[in-house]
Amino acid sequence: MDFDSLFDRALQKADSALTNVMASEYELTLKDNSTQPLQAIHSVQVIEKSPAGDQLFKNYKNGVLDVLNEKLDKTRFIDATVTTELGIKQVSDVIYPDETCTRLILTSFKSTEMVNDDYGF
Repeated sequence: MDFDSLFDRALQKADSALTNVMASEYELTLKDNSTQPLQAIHSVQVIEKSPAGDQLFKNYKNGVLDVLNEKLDKTRFIDATVTTELGIKQVSDVIYPDETCTRLILTSFKSTEMVNDDYGF
C-alpha cells in the first residue's frame, strides 16, 4: 500500500473542499495585460511557523491570496493587479508555504492618478 499516494489524495480532497467553501473568484491582470481567473482565499492575517517551529500570527496590511492545490509561476504573477475586498492591489511577491499552496503577497496598487484634484496631487 502506498501511503504517500493515499495521503496526497486525501490532502488534495481536503484542499478542494476548502477552496469550494472559502475561496472567491478573482481575475488578475498580468504584466502582459492578459487576464488570469483564479480561485483563492483572501486573508489579512495568517498563521505561519517561526524558524523555531512556533506558530505566529502574521498580519498583511494589503492581504494575501492563497491558492490551494496549485503552484503558480512566480515570474508570471509578480506585478499583476487584482481587485480584492480591500480595493485594487498589486502582487509584490509569490511564495510557496508548502508543497501544495501558492501565496500571493499583495501591496498597494501604485496609480498615477491624482488623489485630490482640489490640491493637485
